[in-house]
Amino acid sequence: MISFELKGGLEAGRILMDHVHLAGLAVSLGGVETLISHPASMTHAGMARSDRLSAGITDGLVRLSVGIEDVGDIISDLARALQFTEPESILALAGSSAMKVRTDSTLPVGTVPEDESRWAGLP
Repeated sequence: MISFELKGGLEAGRILMDHVHLAGLAVSLGGVETLISHPASMTHAGMARSDRLSAGITDGLVRLSVGIEDVGDIISDLARALQFTEPESILALAGSSAMKVRTDSTLPVGTVPEDESRWAGLP
């Protein structure tokens, strides 16, 4: 299970959900297939924003349950869909530390883009 925050908030979450193809939209993240959820516009849409934020459910929070599909296909699908959100990278939440995630799907996995300006200002 992976959770990450989109910088574009609620609208970026909706856009991402509209553009993933491999990952199925789900309110329950149990299963063998890759599933994705944007709680602010799906499971918790009926909550007042202030209540959601108090519960730690931000506008840009996305939850991804990685399934048994080919890892390259999962990464490509997510990277392609992220290109429809803000051009900046996302911050993936890994325990208490934030890690950079490259969203440029035109490069092979593990390749570092020559232009690192997109990481400016990230921790």
